[in-house]
Amino acid sequence: MKILTVKSTGLTNNHLTDAQKCARENESVHLAETYLNYLQNLRKHSELVELYKSKEKTTEEAAKMVGLALPETNYHE
Repeated sequence: MKILTVKSTGLTNNHLTDAQKCARENESVHLAETYLNYLQNLRKHSELVELYKSKEKTTEEAAKMVGLALPETNYHE
């Protein structure tokens, strides 16, 4: 069995190109915008959960929630 070895040339190319730097900067902006969007939607979700949490509603209250109104009833006693 023959074992191959790789010789180092002593030259390293660890420099970032302008495109790589730009991509990393854009990635940071994208991550920040995504996190902001997440926080805003988390807050909105909490508000909606509080608004619509399970509690007994009358038929009239339920109708008002969706923009409807019940017809008036006239009871004759």
